[in-house]
Amino acid sequence: MPRTEFHLTPEDREQLTYVAKAITTVERERTRAMILLLADEGLSPREIADQLNVAYDIVPRWMRRYENRAPGASLLTVIRAKEIKGKRDISEEARNWVWEIAGPKETRGTIQTVLERVHAEAEEAGFPRLKTVSWNSICLILKEKDSQVRN
Repeated sequence: MPRTEFHLTPEDREQLTYVAKAITTVERERTRAMILLLADEGLSPREIADQLNVAYDIVPRWMRRYENRAPGASLLTVIRAKEIKGKRDISEEARNWVWEIAGPKETRGTIQTVLERVHAEAEEAGFPRLKTVSWNSICLILKEKDSQVRN
């Protein structure tokens, strides 16, 4: 398997080593720290996933998060981040648009029909990110907007 071109700064390596060894570290943070440490050692994502007994797709995700963190962002902020799927990079305006085209809950139809319409009309509406939005993200958007209407 090919090795990765992933490198930690010495300060980050020291901090991640501490996190990985501390007895007070929660397991998910320890796993995230170990992913980054093993990637720095040159292991491939598949080898890391096998060694840590985690799903393969988790490894490249945390490597990307480390590499794409905001300048000056704390390393601990990166590994302690809660995962918010779908909502993070969809603007409020785009979420409102999805809710509008879905229509009222009573007459909405299936999520799949809403998803297909969103995929078909997103680019034209000015929301290219929504062209690839997942079924689950549509569910979350509609659930959030429906609860706002009720309140």
